[in-house]
Amino acid sequence: MDRMVPIRDGVRRATDIYRPGADGDPLPGPFPRLFCCTPYNKADRKYVDVAGHFTPRSYLVAVP
Repeated sequence: MDRMVPIRDGVRRATDIYRPGADGDPLPGPFPRLFCCTPYNKADRKYVDVAGHFTPRSYLVAVP
């Protein structure tokens, strides 16, 4: 699910983006966004749990 997202200093980071959805399809936005930056492995289960908590509440979650 990696997307290359440019950040403020011009570096492009591989980022997982979790969107609110229904029946497996993304809902139309716009949505408020949460950007969870980590020095650790982004595949760490706690970041998936963060996305699982906020996307049903209509937040887009990005984890680089």
